Amino acid sequence: METTLYITTRNRTSVGKQVTLRDLGNCRVEDEITLLCPTEDVQQLVLLRESGKLPNFKGRVVDTPHLGAKRDWIIKNCPTEGCIVMDDDCRFSERVVHTELMRSVDLRPMIEWMKNMMDLGFVHGAISGRSGNNRMEEDVRTNARANAIHFYNVQVLRDLNFSCYDWAIMSDFYITLSLLERGLPNVVSYEYCWTQVSGGKGGCETYRTKEMMGEYAHRLAERFPSVKVVARNSISGGSAFDGDRTDVRVGWRKAFNVEAYGDISVPDQYIVW
Repeated sequence: METTLYITTRNRTSVGKQVTLRDLGNCRVEDEITLLCPTEDVQQLVLLRESGKLPNFKGRVVDTPHLGAKRDWIIKNCPTEGCIVMDDDCRFSERVVHTELMRSVDLRPMIEWMKNMMDLGFVHGAISGRSGNNRMEEDVRTNARANAIHFYNVQVLRDLNFSCYDWAIMSDFYITLSLLERGLPNVVSYEYCWTQVSGGKGGCETYRTKEMMGEYAHRLAERFPSVKVVARNSISGGSAFDGDRTDVRVGWRKAFNVEAYGDISVPDQYIVW
């Protein structure tokens, strides 16, 4: 499937802070990547291009109030049927023996895997986070948690008149849960995984607060029966989220609507209820 690659970024448009873009370039990814940033980052974006130190990318100014609105912009404006949407602060690893991981040296197969899954009929999916990856025996799992590195068949989302504009945070959970509710399974690769590396305060960190996290956790739980609000105690590290905060626990497989499944062409062997 013809696919556009996006990295959403804010306040990190400098060589040292573009972790995802740099790692993709170091790992031989040759697809052109579109870097979406707000107007206030344009000057740094120009310097970034002129540096020649990062892989093939083009900049696009998209002024939106938050990340959910930016993802909504991608759904409505992506010029291809498929898209891959990535956070800007991810470093990649891959499995070498069973669940043992090593730093990736060639991420072209990872990109091709996401495109191939859309060709198979999956409307959405993701690459696993490193946390918990070693507990998964499978290399691939359906109806699972998705963060940071996503793919979407945007044509299907447009046909559904789908929007995540109103979700300033947790928009990734909202998208995944909404599609599972419609009987559209996702697929997650555990053969590859990402780790978020601090590139300085940016992205949704520029506006997200503990109070906002509590508000959206309750909003998500009210919308989806498989979501439960929980209290978490985070380790003190000098961030705005030290101490107790409100979060969610999601039953991803429970969220999948088996009765609605059947209108897409995903091979049955990929589906785990």
